[in-house]
Amino acid sequence: MAASAVMVVRPSASGSLRHGGTRRSQQIDELLASAGVPAAVCTMDRATCFDPRGLSSIAAVGPRAWTWSNLLDATARSRSLRAALPAHRSALVEVPQNPIIERITAGRCRVRIAVPQNIESFNEQWVRNWRTRDRGAGVANEVRVLGRYDAVFTIAIEEYWLLANAGCEAHFLPYTPPRDVLDWLNALREVREGGPPHEGGEVVVFGTIQPRHVEATVRLVKVLHAAGLRPVVVGYGTETLAAQLRPWADLRGAIPTEALFTLLVRCRAVAVFQTGGGGALTRIVELGHAGVPVVAAGVAGRSMHGWQHLTWVDEVSEIPAVLPAPGTTIAAVDPWDSVRQGAERRMLAWLIG
Repeated sequence: MAASAVMVVRPSASGSLRHGGTRRSQQIDELLASAGVPAAVCTMDRATCFDPRGLSSIAAVGPRAWTWSNLLDATARSRSLRAALPAHRSALVEVPQNPIIERITAGRCRVRIAVPQNIESFNEQWVRNWRTRDRGAGVANEVRVLGRYDAVFTIAIEEYWLLANAGCEAHFLPYTPPRDVLDWLNALREVREGGPPHEGGEVVVFGTIQPRHVEATVRLVKVLHAAGLRPVVVGYGTETLAAQLRPWADLRGAIPTEALFTLLVRCRAVAVFQTGGGGALTRIVELGHAGVPVVAAGVAGRSMHGWQHLTWVDEVSEIPAVLPAPGTTIAAVDPWDSVRQGAERRMLAWLIG
């Protein structure tokens, strides 16, 4: 791989824009390109990128996490990273919690900036409780690894607060949609404002097949159905949840972009309920640019403070009562634009200064 001013180390990805982490990666790529910063991408093997939440917890967390066998395997696979990283270059690391990658970059990179796509341990109770004696073990291990980077730029504001409180050089870099996605969202807002009447009872649910979210998705669908609304569930892989969802919802699953456009144009609102994970950090921001109202419960609305299209409630049962009136389209106002610009300048100064 040719030498470059910045090496971007990121997890394996399909290359599509359907996944939030991939969209965050494209945000970083567009930032570097717009600043004229040459960059090369080292995409890691999936096994290498698996995050053990710190080496000290491997023995405690059980067979679903790392064993010594796959630890050794991942170490062997990481040789491609050792070979790809030119010495004395700056690096942007999108899998910074992985201690193997942290150790490799520490020995080869002049400046290391961590850009985690999500810091799971900060918001998932199941991570903290999962077969560990110390509820804070996951957070402590993750902070310890992140603290060895020159700076950390997070996608969620509370992650920034927690890291800064722990003494890390932390900054909040809000998500903004890639240019092609933003064009699509602007077109959606225009059609929604001047298009056909909205469906008064149709509520779109962005479902997920991740095991920790399935129960939450089913509960949200039942709440909407019981309130006399028509939940429409979309999301890649959700068609496999037919047994749990079809009696109460119109299950569309993975639908083409054109069909999603039509659905978001005519729906009353989007409802999101997640009990862990990233909390739909990218999807909710995108809907704000399109002016589509969102009602969120659980952690799904985190880091969305100031977005006018979002209503955040404590309990999923409260969602039907706070849905906006049919036909509502909310002005697209990005409350974090100036914050993002400042964070981008700081990141670029670290990399090329």
